[in-house]
Amino acid sequence: MKRFVLGLGCVAGLVLLPSIASAALSLNINGPGSGTLPGGMDALSVPGGPGTFDLVFAGDTIENGQPVNEGLFAYDLLLTVPQAMQGKFRITGADDGGPVSPGTPDPNFVLGADRAKYTFSVAERDDNHVLVNVSSNNDLFDISAGKKAGRILYTVDLGTSGSSLAFDPNSTVFGSGDPNRPLQIDVGLTDTGVVGVIPEPTSLSLLGIAGLLALRRRRAA
Repeated sequence: MKRFVLGLGCVAGLVLLPSIASAALSLNINGPGSGTLPGGMDALSVPGGPGTFDLVFAGDTIENGQPVNEGLFAYDLLLTVPQAMQGKFRITGADDGGPVSPGTPDPNFVLGADRAKYTFSVAERDDNHVLVNVSSNNDLFDISAGKKAGRILYTVDLGTSGSSLAFDPNSTVFGSGDPNRPLQIDVGLTDTGVVGVIPEPTSLSLLGIAGLLALRRRRAA
């Protein structure tokens, strides 16, 4: 697998220094329903239809009680589907797309909305994993809450509610180009994205009939 940030460190003869930042900064896997759906789910998807998860930063790098500019210049993202969900939950791609279409940069993208200032490429992808390489064109960027590192596209089969994907912490790396900072930026990667499945129309009809029968029984009692 290609590892852009780690490979760059080796070529330059640099050693990854211990981070002096707190672990306040994290990257979360957020679906369109994050924080609003029951059961800890981030998204509800139609079986077989396309779905998306945004990769959104939370918190900030705090030093001496103050947020600092990390000087982000490149990162690798590796996301995987847990073995129990393989064949049911499938990763179909990744992009830096915004809210309008996959071809429109998100104004909250962590490296800005100007594609001339960065490259975003999918180095590897199959149903069970995707590896993304991202780098700026010499500019350094601050990471703050609400900024996005990318978007993951997926499909899910019927009957697989609770499907998820997760970061690979050994291969998801963020690099700083600030010579006064550690090369590796400390980012928490423990969050997972969890998706539920909207029942097919026939299933919804059955649920409706069952509800009517239950209501009739209550009235009869």
